[in-house]
Amino acid sequence: MDIQHISLNMYPIDESETHYAFHTLGNSLYSPHDHDFYEILLVLSGSMNYQLCGKNFVLAEGSLAFMRPGDSHCKISNGSPCQHINVAFPDTVVNALFDFLYDNSKKEVLMSFEYLPIITLSSNDTKMLRQKLEMLNLLPVNRKMLCRMHLRMILLDIISQHYSEYFLDSYSIAARLNLPTWLDELLNSMRNPDTFSYTLEDWAEFSQKTKEYLCRSFRKYLNTTPMQHLNSLHLNYAANLLAHTDIEIIDVAYDSGFQSLSHFYHLFKEEFNSSPSKYRIKCQRKDLSK
Repeated sequence: MDIQHISLNMYPIDESETHYAFHTLGNSLYSPHDHDFYEILLVLSGSMNYQLCGKNFVLAEGSLAFMRPGDSHCKISNGSPCQHINVAFPDTVVNALFDFLYDNSKKEVLMSFEYLPIITLSSNDTKMLRQKLEMLNLLPVNRKMLCRMHLRMILLDIISQHYSEYFLDSYSIAARLNLPTWLDELLNSMRNPDTFSYTLEDWAEFSQKTKEYLCRSFRKYLNTTPMQHLNSLHLNYAANLLAHTDIEIIDVAYDSGFQSLSHFYHLFKEEFNSSPSKYRIKCQRKDLSK
């Protein structure tokens, strides 16, 4: 099937510099297409089949897709309603955001990948993003500049909160494109400090896998173990707390998910070749020297 090319000029773009639309996908069929602008799709409820760069996906509530210029994609109805929103941003707006947040080399690296991962937001993140998007319908229709500001703030939130790690780590996106969906969602949940107290048994139950299967999958896809991965996340979190807060070291250990202070000291020194107290002093000296 031929791929239709769509230009942003085909949309009713005005001073808002952005096009957005709420949809309910019924039984309509959509042809594969690409375009010369960036597009974000968020599924609000229901589900749809989706094709992105020749790959087939099932998008459910909370699915967030980010299409770049030239990415072929297509919505395919599965026969049930699917509420979703599409937001289109000109290339110039996204380029300016990259210049502000990163440098252009980061965007060039990211553009070299086949496609961007489709992210599954938590129910809370989905609700918050939905509320921000639905606020667009409450803005005065004649306040185009206000609409543009609101949309740019939404774009900044989406990129900084949900895609930043991909823009900054080219290996991360290359590796995670090959991960099973359940494992990608598990890794996202493991990054949440609210889950730092979870044990391996908790994560096995969370992922609905056995501990043995969990360990085999981490070895296969990440070349590590679940506990090594968790310790690395928790130690990095602790290092940031030591460097940027005045929280007592014992509280840093517990806030980072360690139940034993001696175990925390042992792992921290092994990871950073320094005790937590010396690490904090070293970071504070660096700040004073600037």
